[in-house]
Amino acid sequence: MNNKLSFLSLVILLAVLTACHKDDPTPNPENTRNILFSVRIPDASGMSGSVYTLLIDNIDAATYDNKTAIPTAYATPPVIIDDYVFDLPGLTTETDIIKKYVRVNGQLVFEKSFTCPAGSGAISLVTKGDKAYVALRGLGLILILNHKTMAEIGRIDLSEYGVGDRNPDPAMMLIRDNLLYVGLNQIVGGMTPDPKRAKSDVVIIDTNTDAVQKMITDERGYSMPTNIMGDIQSIFMDENKDIYINCMAGLGYIGHKGGLLRIKAGETVFDNSYEFCVTDKTIEGIDYPLDCLRDMVYTGNGKLYACASVSGYYSPTPDYSADRVVVSLEIDIKNKTVKKLDIPRGNIFATAVGRYGDNILFGLATQTGNGFYTYNQKTKAISESPVINTAGFPFCFKVFKD
Repeated sequence: MNNKLSFLSLVILLAVLTACHKDDPTPNPENTRNILFSVRIPDASGMSGSVYTLLIDNIDAATYDNKTAIPTAYATPPVIIDDYVFDLPGLTTETDIIKKYVRVNGQLVFEKSFTCPAGSGAISLVTKGDKAYVALRGLGLILILNHKTMAEIGRIDLSEYGVGDRNPDPAMMLIRDNLLYVGLNQIVGGMTPDPKRAKSDVVIIDTNTDAVQKMITDERGYSMPTNIMGDIQSIFMDENKDIYINCMAGLGYIGHKGGLLRIKAGETVFDNSYEFCVTDKTIEGIDYPLDCLRDMVYTGNGKLYACASVSGYYSPTPDYSADRVVVSLEIDIKNKTVKKLDIPRGNIFATAVGRYGDNILFGLATQTGNGFYTYNQKTKAISESPVINTAGFPFCFKVFKD
């Protein structure tokens, strides 16, 4: 257990990204290289290393190296806004620079950058018009940029909403009806929430005034709302404009519930009629309880696809590259069911999930290869091995909205 607990900080820092949700993710055949994916190559410690990001045309069977890729942040996957790609520094890098690239003729071309305050830990970015809201988790701030010019236009101080310290650890965000919803991880005394406080906090900001409207708290035993690092789909909105929030619960190490909470359309409070705990379920084909849901993508009609970690699969002396602890899931958020897909388990460094047309892409590092497996939602066909083979552990998969 001590070995596993010692890995907690590493796992938290390396919680990986999933693909972003698109209203209509059907690829446009007239455009090329509308897919972005990244791969991670950890160093010996696993706490740092290299990430390479490149653009490709399709998901046909292929093997890719990193010769034409660009280096991006190790801890936080890139964010796509229109034809722009924002590379956020995250918490494990040695820089506080946000880099902005533009997609030109199938290539990512550097355009501008912005240097955040030291120790910012910029981990998520969402936009409204020309404004970009950036969560500075290290400082307890929301930075406001003009993302066209990459100039600062404001800051929102969240320090008064911190529990146990003056930093509530803002994480993933979503804008609905001109309100910005920000998950607060409330990390204290290391890299987990207080084990004695099994609560989930979300702060709501009026984007017309950039003033905090209020903080809401759910007290049903869940904690750490939205992914601790990188997965922008850990807070998502369904076709009814209901917001769902993935609570990571200290990655299963502190006895809190993990799963989904909801904020219904037109409301700014947690929906007390809905909770979906996934960490106490017995799931066919999985021998131990889930730690938490990690990367995910919502595809409509209540279907959510996700990777989850299962610490029961670690060896007595964990080998984080060799131990296969990540499972692939199909989840029905309406009927509250979880089904394991027949895809090999992967290691903790690769948990990417994305969507391309009818296919769900699971980026995994398994015993049969590193890369992206496919699950077809219509035919239910699952690839036996990676369709897209990568030179490194899959880190994210995203599709430009052409």
